[in-house]
Amino acid sequence: MNQVYLDALDFAAHQCRRLVISHPGYYPMYTVNGRWNREGERWTHWCDGFYPGIFWLLHMHTKDSQWRQYAEEYTRPLEPAQA
Repeated sequence: MNQVYLDALDFAAHQCRRLVISHPGYYPMYTVNGRWNREGERWTHWCDGFYPGIFWLLHMHTKDSQWRQYAEEYTRPLEPAQA
């Protein structure tokens, strides 16, 4: 695999792990002054699935069971939104 890709994957994993630890149960939507946010007017809810989607991708590429656990934990609350 391309080293740039692997470095990006490691960076994404690091950022996600930091956010899960510092803000458990939080679904980030956008940044304000470089910090994750989701407060204020929410013009959409379709973005909520991207965050657990990142966990599924990290699990798929790393085979780390912790990412699958996070993916399942963060996907479950979104099930009522399924069409």
